[in-house]
Amino acid sequence: MPNIDLDVVYRDTNIPTRLDDGEIVSSSSQPAIMAIMLSQLAARAGDHVLEVGAGTGYNAALLAEIVGEHGQVTTIDLDAETVRSARAALNDAGYGRVRAEQMDGVAGFPECAPYDRIMATVGLGDIPQAWCEQLKPGGSVVLPLSLRGIMKAVAFRKDARGRLISTSIKPASFMPFRGANPLSLREIRVGPELGLFAWFPPDRQTVPPTSELYRLLQLDPVDIPTGIALTRAEFHRGLHLWMVAHQPAVFALHVEGMLAELGPVPKFLRNQWAWAGARDRLTSGVWTGDEVALLARADELREDQEDFELVVRAFGGRRVADHLISCIEGWRRAGSPADEHVQLRLLARKGAVRSQATIPMPSGTLELTWHRPLT
Repeated sequence: MPNIDLDVVYRDTNIPTRLDDGEIVSSSSQPAIMAIMLSQLAARAGDHVLEVGAGTGYNAALLAEIVGEHGQVTTIDLDAETVRSARAALNDAGYGRVRAEQMDGVAGFPECAPYDRIMATVGLGDIPQAWCEQLKPGGSVVLPLSLRGIMKAVAFRKDARGRLISTSIKPASFMPFRGANPLSLREIRVGPELGLFAWFPPDRQTVPPTSELYRLLQLDPVDIPTGIALTRAEFHRGLHLWMVAHQPAVFALHVEGMLAELGPVPKFLRNQWAWAGARDRLTSGVWTGDEVALLARADELREDQEDFELVVRAFGGRRVADHLISCIEGWRRAGSPADEHVQLRLLARKGAVRSQATIPMPSGTLELTWHRPLT
């Protein structure tokens, strides 16, 4: 990482390294998540590894150390300048054996296939079919995968039948993929005032007019207690994924500025990317037909507390809210499983689905199955 002070390089934070019209197009990932994903990948000496997202070349150098002289690391990136600078940095640092090539990552790199391990360092909303084809049976792929808006670092293993089955899932946040199949982010402005936005999962093909959503949010709400107390960590690393996988009509509301204090969005969580003094809040819910149900806190005056009682705020009726509460109660009955207790299985479009929790993807259907936590 040339031209960056060492005290900055070794901080546990991500470092933007290249801008295009003010947009970050390349960065060096936070060292902690690099270590976590390398552990998930479990590469061995002699392995042939494909990295998608060259960045600065830092992660490729770490991979080269792991696989050793008898292994091979190939790193690819869509951006020619990123590839050039990564190749130069790798050569200067003594890692000339790493191959750096310009390529749209969705196609993998067939010239050097098959691979023992494939690793992506950019956020994706699908697992490209080319990766599955270029991965050896028994091999592993690790990527930051957006699960209906929740990004996780997921490790999959390819079994003897060619299916991808998860072996590990960890919290993660990465820049979105920019190739032929980019990560879709569907945030839409709601209403005439500034500061209110809705986010819908990419698989929700038909979204009713947001004017109808705005109309519903102007109705007098009803707060329905759930009787369930939980912590922020339990929501972020357990309930949230359970909810989005079981609720096809899930969506998120983000509000900032004056509307954060005066608007209809209840206090639930703050946007983790907002600066500390920002007026900003974020919640999830379900919108179907003429009803909206949003997650809220029983005590809005204590926004920074770690634990709270969960409330569902209903607009237009209770049917959708009661259905959402039933989903949350199902999570509690299952033992309040965390993300580490879920297994993901990528099925072909016509594959047999065994679970009620699924996430549609362009390449197939992701089936989620939770295992009851040990007590």
